[in-house]
Amino acid sequence: MGSVRNSCRAPLMGVRRRISLGALGILVVLVTGVISLFALHYAQQQQEAVFQRLRELRVASELATDAQIAFKLQVQEWKNTLLRGGDPQLHKHHRAAMAAQGKVVQDKLGALIEARDDPALAEAASAARAAHQTLLITYQQALERFDDGGRAEFGLST
Repeated sequence: MGSVRNSCRAPLMGVRRRISLGALGILVVLVTGVISLFALHYAQQQQEAVFQRLRELRVASELATDAQIAFKLQVQEWKNTLLRGGDPQLHKHHRAAMAAQGKVVQDKLGALIEARDDPALAEAASAARAAHQTLLITYQQALERFDDGGRAEFGLST
């Protein structure tokens, strides 16, 4: 009789063991799934931060390029003022265009300073803006000298 009882328990122990192992397996899968979801969420947050930084850098790059182009145009208007300054209408036109481009440069550099909380970028843009402001003053002084009779020095009629 003793062997009958043991033989009945053996399949029952196997079923319990299988249920326990199955439940343990499901628990491991659930825990792994939850950990994976947290890892995916963290990776998504990191990706969003990287994309945001890239967007900010693109805006800063565009502002710097716009300032560079405006400065190039300003220098061209300076040259046009000197080359065509003998004609009062052209002188007035190119001088106004030069001033307008100078304002664009200052505005773009100012926007670049405020575009991002990047101390190195803000410092570089501030230095460029200050240097450009000094250049604007120098341009203005040279144009006043040019307007006050300096045209003869350049071989232009008054």
